[in-house]
Amino acid sequence: KNLCGSDQTCFITYTSKVASDVFGNPVSANTIGVTTLIPDTTSPILVEFVLFNLTSQAQGVLRFSKPVDISSFNISGLVFQSLFDAPVATYIPSATLYVVAQSSRLVVFGLSSYDTASIKSNSNLCSIR
Repeated sequence: KNLCGSDQTCFITYTSKVASDVFGNPVSANTIGVTTLIPDTTSPILVEFVLFNLTSQAQGVLRFSKPVDISSFNISGLVFQSLFDAPVATYIPSATLYVVAQSSRLVVFGLSSYDTASIKSNSNLCSIR
């Protein structure tokens, strides 16, 4: 988070191997700071609910448009629901989420045994259509 978080924390160090002029004279090794930093202000988008495995303890896979900070992931922001039933059945999981893996833009999460059983017991949630 601190790498190039501001113009005060964004530097590069380079060696004479980085470039040379047209006559073959290498640049002198140095460290310099960025003059202008344009920060990333684009929020990630949850683009796909890739997989939801209910065979034992529930695990799901979410794909985001860009890498996310896994420490910011909060299970209370997820609501499982069925859009095919009226009224819509919903379930908000408890805070006992665990993150199985994170790879770039994919987040693999697991639900507690309680949440898994609760979702399985509601035939209107996450059922095959």
